[in-house]
Amino acid sequence: MVTISRAACVATLCMLAGGCQASGGGSSPADLAAATAPASPWTRVTRFVSGESSQRIVIGPQVPPAKPDDLSLSKKAQLSPTLLVALAQRHEQSGNLQAAEQEYRRALSQQPDHLDALLGLARFYDRQGKFKDATSYYTEAVRRHPNNPTTHNDLALCLARQGRFEEAAASLQKAVQLRPEAPLYRNNLATVLVELRRYDEALRQLEHVHPPAVAHYNLGYLLAQNEQLAEARRHYARAVELDPQFTAARQRLAELNAGPATTAQPATTAQPAAGPQPAAGPQPAGQTPAARVSSGPLMQPDVHGWQHGNRPAISY
Repeated sequence: MVTISRAACVATLCMLAGGCQASGGGSSPADLAAATAPASPWTRVTRFVSGESSQRIVIGPQVPPAKPDDLSLSKKAQLSPTLLVALAQRHEQSGNLQAAEQEYRRALSQQPDHLDALLGLARFYDRQGKFKDATSYYTEAVRRHPNNPTTHNDLALCLARQGRFEEAAASLQKAVQLRPEAPLYRNNLATVLVELRRYDEALRQLEHVHPPAVAHYNLGYLLAQNEQLAEARRHYARAVELDPQFTAARQRLAELNAGPATTAQPATTAQPAAGPQPAAGPQPAGQTPAARVSSGPLMQPDVHGWQHGNRPAISY
């Protein structure tokens, strides 16, 4: 017959009850407090050293494992407006227009005056031909950033695509006033002025940022695109007179003098001697580098005959 000591029985009962001291006949106030305390991330473990005594060891902390969502670095609520705009551009490039629009709007909900978000959403609508929405966001960009010439320039391009040339010219004048040394804004203003048949004003804008021969060549090019062939011939001839080595001007003049069969050739065969460089970055399929945007959306062909790729020194 196996005899179990009283101390061993007490120790066994303590283990089953969650741990108490082996000596003593009941639970102490400290033990009762521990038993009724709320759960702690620290785990209390009772280990018996011998049959006569016990020792409590505290092991921890044991924090519950985090949920995957808590560790995600891509939660949209954590992204800044700048990152949201970049994400929107990626969506647009991949053809996910709904997601792109959502991210642009999310950026603006966080920061309503964020320039890249305003222009990004405006250009997003502009490229889809949603001119009313595009004009609204361009106008908001101008209102919130009146001293930024890009806002005036891009609003003007959208207005020009709608045939609203007087308004476009006024907006481009503001861009020129803010950045008079920039060829981009004067080139675009000259293009709009040619549409309005204000040729002398267009030439003055071009002469501010190009050598005289190049200014006449560019004006001749714009006039030829608008079927003003007599005026175009005059300015090509003036460009050759000012610079006899101006090969592009000579070639254009020869094409006009040869007649319609030659002038129908693609306009990308000759480039001006000078002009603003296109901005770096992605471009739509089928566009040449000359058709890239310098500061704003691409000038898409429309009923007014605006064909960005056919304007070598004019940047949209």
